[in-house]
Amino acid sequence: MSRNRTETWLALIVVGIGLIPVAIMGLWAYMSATATPLHPNPKDAPSVIHSTPPPRWADAVEQGRQIVRLGLTDQNLPGLSVAVGVGGDIVWAEGFGWADLEKRVPVAPEMKFRIGTASTAITSAAVGLLLEEGRLDLDEDIQTYVPEFPQKQRPVTLRQLMAHVAGAPNDGGDEGPTDYSCWAGASLFLSTPSDLVRFDMAINGGTLLQPATVQLLQASQRLSSGEETGYGLGWDIENVTLADEHTRWVGHDGTSFGGTVASLMTLPERGIVVAVTSNISYTDTEALALKIAQAFAEHASSK
Repeated sequence: MSRNRTETWLALIVVGIGLIPVAIMGLWAYMSATATPLHPNPKDAPSVIHSTPPPRWADAVEQGRQIVRLGLTDQNLPGLSVAVGVGGDIVWAEGFGWADLEKRVPVAPEMKFRIGTASTAITSAAVGLLLEEGRLDLDEDIQTYVPEFPQKQRPVTLRQLMAHVAGAPNDGGDEGPTDYSCWAGASLFLSTPSDLVRFDMAINGGTLLQPATVQLLQASQRLSSGEETGYGLGWDIENVTLADEHTRWVGHDGTSFGGTVASLMTLPERGIVVAVTSNISYTDTEALALKIAQAFAEHASSK
């Protein structure tokens, strides 16, 4: 009887813990649905831009503006910032909405936002530089570089940790009990969308890393079963259809405090880079970035 009672209590505890994130998401959804609209009319949302986009991309930029303004209204967001690079040049950078609701300060392109776990892509590039200098070995035990990492039943390598296949647990999205002192390379960087776009263009243009290093970092890893993970060494990889053509996008979404705050998306075969940042968590920046990429891909195909 005592054993059965213990098992019952353990089951109830496990279920209760599992319901916590569901309850948090439900509360967030309720608050979002009942909150006062911050931008009731998309056309009235303020925006700041410092340079006129090239005429060639004017139509795509205008379509992108409509996408972002609708995103502000539909998701009831305070502010968003966007940048797009094509062929190695930034062709659009603009801030939308409010950086400060009380003082009515608009978002400007040069304002830095949290990029959350999109920081991982920057750390991946740093690893790539160290690999090129011969200062790191992806298949060394992690204790070679982090002696404090506890010994496990099986060796854990740097490659496995970067590929998210080492079996190391994450924080479960609850960053509130967490010590941020060791999180910088994983989720604490700040950036502007323009700098994220410049970073990604340098990656894919061969000016920051050698092409072979980029290919190594951005190749989808495989499980022991042979199944691809859709994740490289710090990079997400997905196949999408844009402008009626199948293409690959590489990048990283950024989560902070359990919700998404940024998305960095590159279409290497098309030379298009999109970055979207939000000043509030739980923003569907990936959907916005994909729609913007679609607008620019369609416009490029029509030329």
